[in-house]
Amino acid sequence: MPTKRDYVAYETSWGSLPDPRTQEEWRDNRPTPVKVITWDEKGCRLSYQLGTSVSNSFAYNGDGSILSETDTVGSTNTTRTYSYDPQGDVLSDGCTTYSYDP
Repeated sequence: MPTKRDYVAYETSWGSLPDPRTQEEWRDNRPTPVKVITWDEKGCRLSYQLGTSVSNSFAYNGDGSILSETDTVGSTNTTRTYSYDPQGDVLSDGCTTYSYDP
């Protein structure tokens, strides 16, 4: 039988934007969030934090495509830079290289 601790509650902060959600927090009956996600005014995810030691953050190009992603575990940061072809398809995400049929 699930207990109250098995359920995760979340809170959402609102602004005045067309999609006004800018931050979402999940709590597991704790005073500090166990997961926090933030977005920019365009709805692009800026950061994701899990607890106090694991997070990732994103930087974007002008067209909204991901420029880079930085993963942090403890005090170690790993940044991956994305690249795209002229059609906007991902060629590399800093870890995997992609190719497409003509």
